[in-house]
Amino acid sequence: MDDRIEYLQRAALEALRSGDVPGAAGLAARMRAAAATPVERAESLWLSSQVARMSGEDASSEEREAIAGARAAGRIDRALAWTLRAAEGDPEGSDDLLEAARADLAHLAPGANDAVAVGILLRSSERAATPAEALAHAHAAADWTERMPTARRDLREAALTRTARAADAAGEREAAAEARRALAGGARDAPRAEEAAPASTPPAPAAGGVDEDGLRAALADLDALVGLGPVKEQVHGLSALVRVQQRRAALGRRVPRISLHCLFTGPPGTGKTTVARLIARIYRALGVIATDRLTEVDRADLVAPYIGQTAARTDAVCDAARDGVLFIDEAYALAPASAEDFGHEALATLLKRMEDDRDRLVVVLAGYEDEMEALVASNPGIESRISTVLRFASYAPDELAEIFRRMAAASDYALAPGAETALARIAKDMVARDDPGFGNARAMRNLFEDALIAHALRVADIEDADLSTLDAPDLERAATAP
Repeated sequence: MDDRIEYLQRAALEALRSGDVPGAAGLAARMRAAAATPVERAESLWLSSQVARMSGEDASSEEREAIAGARAAGRIDRALAWTLRAAEGDPEGSDDLLEAARADLAHLAPGANDAVAVGILLRSSERAATPAEALAHAHAAADWTERMPTARRDLREAALTRTARAADAAGEREAAAEARRALAGGARDAPRAEEAAPASTPPAPAAGGVDEDGLRAALADLDALVGLGPVKEQVHGLSALVRVQQRRAALGRRVPRISLHCLFTGPPGTGKTTVARLIARIYRALGVIATDRLTEVDRADLVAPYIGQTAARTDAVCDAARDGVLFIDEAYALAPASAEDFGHEALATLLKRMEDDRDRLVVVLAGYEDEMEALVASNPGIESRISTVLRFASYAPDELAEIFRRMAAASDYALAPGAETALARIAKDMVARDDPGFGNARAMRNLFEDALIAHALRVADIEDADLSTLDAPDLERAATAP
């Protein structure tokens, strides 16, 4: 989505979390008016529907329109997640939505939106018209959890429990007994780290050992990033600290326990997710975690809508991320806006897991600097578990220009001398505007894509045109694109 749309969406969601429904409504209306693509229109419709629901209004028609729009735009993941939310908010009128969602599931393999997929099948089982239909949907949920690439004990147990109950209601005693035997024996064990890791991930080095080639490659990729000098220095320092402590342990020296959890602060588009992926590679090469898998989540993945569900949801996310890095974007959204907000439960569960699983799970909390400072101030447990804070600054004009050049080179485009001059001026103007919603590298991505369109419009009807060189008019037109 466009940076402006993302900014309006984020601001509206924050207003909702703080209880400012009128403010959220105004922001949602602005987002809807600015939406230009099918995906943006679907996102704006869904946001408007949630504002309406918070106001006590009937939001079902807008929810349905948003779900249909997401499906038409190819965003099946959003359509499925929204369907499940709509079914929770409108249990009496959601049968057709669930039916369409089950049809979508037929085209997905386990590993894509597993929690949502199982939730849809379980909700379908609860809403089924006949006991046999309820059992079929429950069986489908259990089968889905069995085929998932990463075990989720909570999902497996929920599916088996529902299967046993549905089998009882259908008079299928053998099926009920089989489901209860599976429950009694426990959900299938979580895969070993080497099984859970992607096939491209080589085995982790032995405890205390270092994959030197992997470490050099990850650090080289870190150093190759544009800018981020202080961040690079801190990551190199973390790597050196771990190596020295490993050598001390091998000599029988005392080794203090080191917290590897991190807090990333800074504006959007400054490379926080990219650095988190590199830290996963570095830690794995150092042998402190078993895989270089990065699991990205946000508040919606941790906080459930009803009492008693949030701790289980957060635990399930931590289980899935174990032996790798869990990256929580916009983590400040977990700070409770009121006594009724379940964010505090998610945060408490997360902090416990950060301590209990500190040898198998690295957590990175990320977000805007001021908001992250407020989050840390709201809960002393965060500061006691996280000793490393990486601050990501906005890019300077010359760094933004270099990011644009790399994007162009990666797509086999060159810049004419006039385009270089225009790029420097545009980057300088962007920074000078000091827009709090400025997307840094994302803004460069938008500029590059708009420049490609401007270039295409300029050369499309010219037989012998240069198809691989961007000129000044292309960038100037892109810079004024809406």
